[in-house]
Amino acid sequence: VLQSGETVSQEWRDEKGVPNMNIREDRRAKGNWWNEALSWVEGCSHVDDSCRDCWLEDMAGKRVNHPNEGVAARSRGVVSALGKWIPDSVRFNPKDLDKPFRSTKSNVYSVWSDLFHEAVTDEELAVAFGVFAASRRDTFIICTKRAERMPKFFAEYNLAECEHAAMEHFGCRYFKWMPTRQMGSREWPLHNVVGMVSVPRQEYAASRIGALIE
Repeated sequence: VLQSGETVSQEWRDEKGVPNMNIREDRRAKGNWWNEALSWVEGCSHVDDSCRDCWLEDMAGKRVNHPNEGVAARSRGVVSALGKWIPDSVRFNPKDLDKPFRSTKSNVYSVWSDLFHEAVTDEELAVAFGVFAASRRDTFIICTKRAERMPKFFAEYNLAECEHAAMEHFGCRYFKWMPTRQMGSREWPLHNVVGMVSVPRQEYAASRIGALIE
């Protein structure tokens, strides 16, 4: 976000405008800015009229009738027979929380759907950010329409609490290698987490971008 009169270097973007993170060439060629998705939140709900054209809702509606049971199960219960989000059905999905730990290479992940949805508890958010902190070789992209929750969460939870929340969730399976002296020694922000807000119209710009900056 730029203030009036400021400019930004384009060195971090390629000729197609894709950020120069560790993105695979096949993904970059398609204009994508992540390699893999982390489906940690199943379902969503509309916050404004721009959500009527939600591509994720459309995908979930198609998946619910997928012949592969594993694919269909992801959408079952969160979208209706008409392919629309079911209110109050959003759920946190801890199944793939350890996916970054299971990879042998650094990666760029996009977290789906809205990690800051009100149905995701602060405790679950803390576990997610504990994973981000422990996977410092990776980049995590979070896009939300609920930016007002971000500063509230970061004011309530410090980084050490998030790390310990993740340790309690996983036990010492992935965290036994983490030096004790690093626990709680760092403050926000995490430099491997990219926060983004969706701004469909100018009327939403001030509140959402303002919350992101805060």
